[in-house]
Amino acid sequence: MRWLPNSPIMKGRLARRTFALLIVAASLPILVATWLIVGHTDAYVDEKAHQTLTLEAKKYGLGLFQRLDLAATALGAVSDEDLRAQSSERGVALLPTLAPYFRSVRLLTSEADAPERTASRTIVLSDDLELGATVIRVLRDENGTNAVALIAATTSGSWRVGLLRHDYLWQPASVAGELFVRVSDGDGKVLFASLPESDQRDFKDTLDAGDRAHWELFLQQRFAGGKWRIDFIQPISDIKLEFQRYKRTLIFTLVPLICVLILFSSISIRRTHRPLEALTEATNRIAAGDYQSRVTPAGDEELRSLALAFNGMTEQIGRQFETLAVLSQLDRHILKSADLEEIVQTVLKHARGMLPCDQIAVFLFDEDCPDIARLHVARYADEAITYKARVEVPEMLRTLLDSAESLVRLQAGDSGFRPMQDLVSDWQADRCFGLLPIRTDKGVQGALAIACAAAHTPNQASLDIALGLAERMAVAISNADRQHALVRQAHYDALTGLPNRVLFKDRLAQRIAHCQRSRKQFALLFIDLDRFKNINDSFGHTSGDELLKGVAARFKEELPAMDTIARLGGDEFTIITADVESAADAANAAQATLSALVRPVLLGDIEHFVSASIGIAVYPQDGVTIDVLLRNADIAMYRAKSAGTGRFAYYEEAMNREAMERVELESELRQALARDELSVVYQPRIDLRTGAIMGVEALSRWRHPRFGMVPPDRFIRVAEDSGLIIAIGDRVLREICGQYHYWRRAGIEMRRLAYNVSVRQLQAPGFTKTVRDILERTHIPRGVLEIEITESVLATDIDYLTAVLKDLSAMGVHVAIDDFGTGYSSLSYLRMLPIDALKIDRSFLPPPGQHGAAALCEAIIAMSRALNVTPI
Repeated sequence: MRWLPNSPIMKGRLARRTFALLIVAASLPILVATWLIVGHTDAYVDEKAHQTLTLEAKKYGLGLFQRLDLAATALGAVSDEDLRAQSSERGVALLPTLAPYFRSVRLLTSEADAPERTASRTIVLSDDLELGATVIRVLRDENGTNAVALIAATTSGSWRVGLLRHDYLWQPASVAGELFVRVSDGDGKVLFASLPESDQRDFKDTLDAGDRAHWELFLQQRFAGGKWRIDFIQPISDIKLEFQRYKRTLIFTLVPLICVLILFSSISIRRTHRPLEALTEATNRIAAGDYQSRVTPAGDEELRSLALAFNGMTEQIGRQFETLAVLSQLDRHILKSADLEEIVQTVLKHARGMLPCDQIAVFLFDEDCPDIARLHVARYADEAITYKARVEVPEMLRTLLDSAESLVRLQAGDSGFRPMQDLVSDWQADRCFGLLPIRTDKGVQGALAIACAAAHTPNQASLDIALGLAERMAVAISNADRQHALVRQAHYDALTGLPNRVLFKDRLAQRIAHCQRSRKQFALLFIDLDRFKNINDSFGHTSGDELLKGVAARFKEELPAMDTIARLGGDEFTIITADVESAADAANAAQATLSALVRPVLLGDIEHFVSASIGIAVYPQDGVTIDVLLRNADIAMYRAKSAGTGRFAYYEEAMNREAMERVELESELRQALARDELSVVYQPRIDLRTGAIMGVEALSRWRHPRFGMVPPDRFIRVAEDSGLIIAIGDRVLREICGQYHYWRRAGIEMRRLAYNVSVRQLQAPGFTKTVRDILERTHIPRGVLEIEITESVLATDIDYLTAVLKDLSAMGVHVAIDDFGTGYSSLSYLRMLPIDALKIDRSFLPPPGQHGAAALCEAIIAMSRALNVTPI
């Protein structure tokens, strides 16, 4: 049954089906019997209540008829003279015979009361009233409520009209307090209601839910008045209240009874089906590949026997499947030429499921030193696999492995047991183990050792599995050696161990692809040793080879940051650098390469001083393909060699001169900072309308003791590339803040201090903190400091730039765009960034007589003002 949810109590479908059938079979008769009893009783109670209420309505109606008949008899019994006498005396009460029934009685004659006759015709509605007959009519009294009147026609042609008393006619006191009575005529007009209309609205829900009954009083024959409907409503009777309490009690009794039934049914079924469910779940887990599933024997003897047989079958199948899986995984690793250490880890991880053992050890001999081995030990009791990179293998153990055909059984007292115990110190003397050599075409390369308790000696099937593992590991070692040799032969230089031309070109292609995606640049260094031919001619090719190996070792030792160092052949080496930002970075890499060769290379007892010539080709300006970069770097190398030994040169001569000048200028600039040669000059900012000085712009100047004034466009660029601009900028900011207070003391008020900030400063970590610290330490008011940035800054990381500028703006620092219109010139950042001013580039200033340039300036000014940015 799909509708019964899976639960921890009823897991099996059979158990859920049995449980559902039992619950239905047990609870259905109870529920049906309860439903029938309650239904019939409820119907009987409703019927009895309706009958009682109908009798009450009939009783009330008959009494009402009797009261009408008595009033009509009394009205007909008085004489006209008595009524006239009553009418002639104002204020006289009704006749004693009429007072109990009527609140007013009038006599209407034919001639004397002509106007009143007209009114009486309206009441009577007909002149065909039989003499001596009495009719009943419903009138609107002076209070605007419905009132009942009796009208009797006399033989003298007059009419007696009597308005019945409300309390006499309806007698509301005779109605029980819990009953609601309503009398209405044939037109549905309510004549009497025991509950006022306002109270009816308050008790509407109670009245709607109560019992109802009605009885019709026919007045046509006696009073020519049609029929009246008498409605009796009882909100709820006592017997129904008792029955509702009975139903609630019955429900509260049935629910616990059914719950107890469900509980005992589930317990009984669970005890019966639990062993079957356990077997089913275990079978499903085995089908899903979980061969560790076991079933706890429970239930009857037959079920316990079935559980024990199932556990034995699962254990055997699981061991066989795990063995096949591990062997298959080893075969895949071997075919993929996987790392040998990974294969060993796989064997140790899964061997416990294949072999009845406590510990397994694998040791592999070192190729260069047979007395040293790499040892892996799996201790299954601790669920740990340990590794030792270097352990000494006893000579006795190596001799034992060399002489063994396949399996060596060792027990306490055997000659090889003590060396094995020394090798793996935690193997106890009460254990025995089998030692299987791992043999390849090169001889014994290691061994597989299996340790177990003496009482659990492995059977032949387990030994066959162990032999299969050892053979596979031997194949893996051979395959790894072969693959390694092929890779080394194909991609590495046999003499120096560096990447050869094939691997170098592959690395260079990868580097080009990477920089093409990231839009970065790198440098290719082509290195040729100076006067290497003299070494070969003077000391022989053997010494030349040793020198090449020494140079390669020096490069690997001194230049770890280089991406790739390769030997193309002869005395030619190449280096692929990491990403470079400028030509100066490539020059630094070349200088580091030359510095690595400063120390002499020792050949025997003779020290040889080696120098090299280096050609530099920078991607992408000097080439975007492998062949072009190599050719241009080779050309640059010959240019450097022609200039002398121990030099480097760029592919472009102009770039070479510029690089050398930049290197020299950077060195001089570092010394200038130490010697305090930099100074600050101030360019005033004047209001053309008033001629007043609004502020100043701070400019850095460098007076060199030998070169004189160095132009800012020369040393600022070098400072930015080398990172010195950060120190220069901080120094300028501190100086202009101090100068601001000097001017204030002298009575000069400066509203704005402006200085230029570069991209490197904005991107430097902690730039905003440095500015905040200087402003707080020097007490510069908010709104005085202004930083000027060029449009090229906007082509960097705009998100980071926005965050920095917003932090500065929050500190009260104004931001201005310098040389607007000559750089990035995107109008969107004027809206996105907190920019306060635009400095229009001087190239836009109109020469005399050129109106086009003036119009462009006016357009920029109008745009700035529209964006609430001050044009300068």
